[in-house]
Amino acid sequence: MVSELINANPIVYEKKERRDRSAPSVEDEYTAEPIDQLEIFDHIRDIKDPEHPYSLEELKVITEDAVEVNDERSYVRVRFTPTVEHCSMATVIGLCLRVKLMRCLPSRYKMTETKPTVDVIPVMSKITENKFMGSNYMDWSKTIRLYLRSIDKENHLVDDPPKDETKSVWLKEDAKLFLQIKNSMHSEVDIRVAPGSHATEAAVNKQLNDKERVAAALENPNLVDMVDECLAPSYA
Repeated sequence: MVSELINANPIVYEKKERRDRSAPSVEDEYTAEPIDQLEIFDHIRDIKDPEHPYSLEELKVITEDAVEVNDERSYVRVRFTPTVEHCSMATVIGLCLRVKLMRCLPSRYKMTETKPTVDVIPVMSKITENKFMGSNYMDWSKTIRLYLRSIDKENHLVDDPPKDETKSVWLKEDAKLFLQIKNSMHSEVDIRVAPGSHATEAAVNKQLNDKERVAAALENPNLVDMVDECLAPSYA
């Protein structure tokens, strides 16, 4: 931890009681387990502050309400609030959040890799270069339907798996199509300070979401040691 405290007397809040999450029902082996807001919060709530022996939850640097999840798009946004506007540890806190989620979330959530997501399945052709970003849904969905129609697989959008001996082959085809469609959707983990909570908000956000800067930071052994210390489990 740092020797000179930026905020010597932070307000410490009571932790929220942990809530049990019901296990999702998995229809088949190709179904991805869903991720929700509570799961993301549970992953990051116990990260220790770089200055104090308290968790980010106890200092209200993060809250459950500050987590946004769109699992269909494999998108997560976490907004954190430093305890003071001039906090010089804001970048470290953001890096801790990103690294923690890099280690916990499935590979379908894009983190700091430099390779495009489609490289996960290089043997498959790209459906479209224009990835789904939310606002372009109509154009994107039309392209997807045209592609599936061109290979005579449009029925996979609405039909259930057959119940005869062709089910295994159908499920394999469906899994391949799912991965192709998934790779045509923009996915990411977005870490940023809450609006108006830091004096250099724009600069911190840019640094935390620039892949090259994050990769360079993770090559700094001193910074990695600090991050690991913040992520180390606490049994207190």
